[in-house]
Amino acid sequence: MIRGLAFSCFTLWAGAAAAVEVAMPVGSRLISDRGSSFGSYALPVGPWVDGAVETILVEGRVDRQSWRV
Repeated sequence: MIRGLAFSCFTLWAGAAAAVEVAMPVGSRLISDRGSSFGSYALPVGPWVDGAVETILVEGRVDRQSWRV
């Protein structure tokens, strides 16, 4: 039972980390769209202090888009 509960919590948490869809303002144009099936990203997790930001390395599918607003 505990394993099932732990698995369910992990599965729900993993789903929460899925991509976020952002609605762009009217008139916005997609400039660049790049993706890779596996990559890494230094995710900022803290404030800018003494010339640096604390980060953690996350890995998985990486999609990058640039928009002109």
